[in-house]
Amino acid sequence: MSFDFEEPDAAREARTELARLARSWLLVPPTDLARLHTAVATSPDCLVLDLEDGVPYREKTSARTVAAQWLRDRVGWVRVNDASTRELALDLEILRDSPGLTGIVLAKTESPQDIDIVSAALPHVPIVAMVETASSLRQADRIAECSPVVRLAFGIRDFCSDLDIDGTPEGLAYARSTLVIASKTAEIAAPIDGPSAADDRDIVAADIDTAIKFGMTGKLSVRARHVDTINERFSPSADSVSQAHATIAELGPCGENIETGADRPRFISATAVLSRSRYFGRLEATKSASLAQ
Repeated sequence: MSFDFEEPDAAREARTELARLARSWLLVPPTDLARLHTAVATSPDCLVLDLEDGVPYREKTSARTVAAQWLRDRVGWVRVNDASTRELALDLEILRDSPGLTGIVLAKTESPQDIDIVSAALPHVPIVAMVETASSLRQADRIAECSPVVRLAFGIRDFCSDLDIDGTPEGLAYARSTLVIASKTAEIAAPIDGPSAADDRDIVAADIDTAIKFGMTGKLSVRARHVDTINERFSPSADSVSQAHATIAELGPCGENIETGADRPRFISATAVLSRSRYFGRLEATKSASLAQ
């Protein structure tokens, strides 16, 4: 998608809405511009230029330069290094004057103070805070309540390493539920699940279905070929859309036929399904038009 420089307010509102609803968050090391163009062609909802784990220490300076080049006339999120490193200040400095910067993904967010560091350098820029350790999970409520934070994201690999656990659904159940509840309590969008370790499409699909069961609505990915699967699984299915239409027909467009306490949750759920379906339909049309240019 192109960045609309002539309508900054409208563009900002659209980017914020996308951040709240985005399904696929593709992490791509900005090693060269051609790699980023290739990644965009896979149509992720959000392209994330990864200055953290995706880039070896010796290449971080050149990666920052490529990221700055990209963001001069293209849009993208940037995953910056965590607040415990000197790299974060260098990341933020080069991003200050980047017109295409859509938002920041903050690696290893440990506390609201980490959010403050980023927002002081980049005011009014939305932040996705990555929860990747036990101590971070304990702070999830406070992190989610920080005003620049639009979503939480689960750093599965580092979380498993920190706790010395495996990545099974059972082992991650408490963490996923905690992030979903923290997000709901803070009245921000549902969290983004971490990347799948596997490359097999069926395993990735199963990982996504697990995340959906816990209430997550998006997924990070380090593999471009997973984008289609992520977008498909996190979009309302044809059956759910059909059922939602039937529910609205029964209960009325404004819920005027609601009679029991059980009807209201059905109406709210159906309305949400149809709203997401319409949004993603428009989004895919926008992506297709952008790539055709």
